[in-house]
Amino acid sequence: MHRRHVLSVMGTVMITSGSGCFSSDNTNTGSKETNSKLTQTTSQSSSSDVTDTATKQQQRRYQLSVGETAYLSTGTVSITNPTVQGSIIYSSDISYSLLGSNEPTQQFVVVEIEGTLEVDPAAFALRRNGQVLDPDPVPQIVPVIRSCPTPCIGIPVDTQVTDNAAVVYPTFHATSDKSDNIDAAWNLDTDTLKLLGIQPHCQLQKARIIEFDGTVALEVTVKNVSPRDVGFRALIGPADIADAGEPIGFSIAKEQTVTKTIIPSNLQSYDPEEAAFTHPINEDTRLFTVGRKT
Repeated sequence: MHRRHVLSVMGTVMITSGSGCFSSDNTNTGSKETNSKLTQTTSQSSSSDVTDTATKQQQRRYQLSVGETAYLSTGTVSITNPTVQGSIIYSSDISYSLLGSNEPTQQFVVVEIEGTLEVDPAAFALRRNGQVLDPDPVPQIVPVIRSCPTPCIGIPVDTQVTDNAAVVYPTFHATSDKSDNIDAAWNLDTDTLKLLGIQPHCQLQKARIIEFDGTVALEVTVKNVSPRDVGFRALIGPADIADAGEPIGFSIAKEQTVTKTIIPSNLQSYDPEEAAFTHPINEDTRLFTVGRKT
């Protein structure tokens, strides 16, 4: 199925403790030894309940569901809206970079970060099948397809079938399967886990520079050749200005081919009749540079 769209790009616990309670009939009397044993038993029971509650709370901290809040000594933090995607675009100073495109075995777990805790994105990681994977670094990304009202990060992972996985924080560059440094872990749901074993891939079928409503536009046709929904992400910009690539992107359902007309803001100084690509275009092209025809 083939679809056409037009895009205009304008730039970019509390720990609660319960205590055991013993009831007694005030009319009953006992020896000092009995009362002493009762007091000792009550104290031990109360202490045990507090310990059990704290232990259960600590265990829950390691078994959070996506969207649940971790209550840490320095504030609260949670992750939401996880996706697994084959590429990400991130911003470094004033330039943009595309990571993962055309990498046959790499993809990214993308999540949004919420809470009162000021977190270091590099302190997040993925724990997969019991082992913490320590990426270096975890970049904050530019959400060209999805909307991220809070910081969005992309954790790089290899594509492989996974029985269980969780986004963990913090890791302090942990390199083993030990969880001593982990304060919180959010378990990924079954649907997200399935995507970790499926490599997304799409092919650029056609690209051309056109005039659209008096503007310079890029028309691209992209085919999804993977058994899952994918996102096509790319950079486009003038060839004569370094690091001026503008992020573009759109979603493609599985087994679909989509044509998009994109109006990049950074190409509007060109005359549509004079603009041309400065590099050859093929199915793997994700960086479009435009100059004037010679």
